[in-house]
Amino acid sequence: MNEIDKNIISGNFSRCIPDYNAHAHVQKIMAQKLENLIFDNFNFNTDGILEAGCGTGFLTEILLKRKKKNITAVDIADCFTCMKELSTAYNTEINFVRNDIEEFMKATRDTYSAFFSNAAFQWMHDMPSLLLNISAHLTTNGMLAFSTFGPDNLFQVRNLTKIGLHYMSKGEIAELLCDNYKIIHISEETQTIYFDTPFEVLKHFKETGTNYAKEKIMSKSEIEKFVYDYEAAFSENDKFPLTYNPMYFVAEKK
Repeated sequence: MNEIDKNIISGNFSRCIPDYNAHAHVQKIMAQKLENLIFDNFNFNTDGILEAGCGTGFLTEILLKRKKKNITAVDIADCFTCMKELSTAYNTEINFVRNDIEEFMKATRDTYSAFFSNAAFQWMHDMPSLLLNISAHLTTNGMLAFSTFGPDNLFQVRNLTKIGLHYMSKGEIAELLCDNYKIIHISEETQTIYFDTPFEVLKHFKETGTNYAKEKIMSKSEIEKFVYDYEAAFSENDKFPLTYNPMYFVAEKK
């Protein structure tokens, strides 16, 4: 697999920030499910929480509502304004760092009691190294909780375009966790959302930053072909499905 170009990711997400909250329904649900898993399984302290891929703050705001305020939020996109707005709303200071979390974990000397991430790990270059680095910077019995996407994610688009991410399976990620973590919870699900036209599927990609298909804008002929092929392959009662495959992991540092 070709290595993911993080510059494309950064640009896509930075551009979609104004529209993201209105359209990223699956990612918001994932953050809410992650909240239940985190707070049902741990009574962790607030001595340093690191959130990777904070985005516009779905999970960040959940943590703030739960009175967890010692947060360092890292994102490759320009999320400073979003974090500043949350800081003001909850009368606290979020330490926002614009950086690739993989690079951040290699460079930081800080330790954290918990590491959280919602819908971001699918973008990682080297999951084994990242999980090892996270463990090295967690305190004793520190908590790791994250959601990401599995192999069936966005399969309709990937089948048509032959372009997209390589998604690790639940089992593959579990195997990586075993050496350094005690696994508390693993689960996965599928969520399918429906659109009135295939063109709206493309629009959804643009509005949520998930369009790592191409760096350049699709041409008119490419759009027309996509719409035709999507209609032919996936129409369901005049609606057009797009499937997400969320996965959830909660673990404790050994």
